Amino acid sequence: PGVRTDFLYFNLNDGKDADGKPFVDPAKRAWFADVRFRRAMAHALDRPAMVQNVFRGLATPLDGLVPPSNKRWVNAGLPRYDYNQSRAKELLQEAGFKLNAQKALEDGAGHAVEFTLLVAENQPERKQMAAIIQEDLGKLGIKVHVAPVEAAAFNDFVLKKFTYDAAVHGS
Repeated sequence: PGVRTDFLYFNLNDGKDADGKPFVDPAKRAWFADVRFRRAMAHALDRPAMVQNVFRGLATPLDGLVPPSNKRWVNAGLPRYDYNQSRAKELLQEAGFKLNAQKALEDGAGHAVEFTLLVAENQPERKQMAAIIQEDLGKLGIKVHVAPVEAAAFNDFVLKKFTYDAAVHGS
């Protein structure tokens, strides 16, 4: 047992750079800020498949950021978001998203739902997870651009520039 965790997160930073440009595209930030969108993403991801295909069955899908090996801090009362593409579709529909004629997901304003997913190049497991995320969200009509970047650049985007859509990272 270990205490390492891997997770997907979305950039909810509502700040602007020195030129006044938002760190995150406003349409994307609106998606990411909608709890129904985030819950849909949680239901859309086949975490048991990630455990089997990335970690050869030697991991545990988590409901939070604390692994079960850390018994003192585990919160068994957290909501569960089991793999359920149908529920993901329902939540997206509730939030105003719909498939267009090309089977691509759009928001209520007609913006195609697509985003870039950063992952550190030196993290092979996280790169594999990003590929599974890309595939799973593709089933919902969401286009995910996986962007492996060097570790220092990853940290620069996430911790200094704040110019990213989503990332796969961990502790």
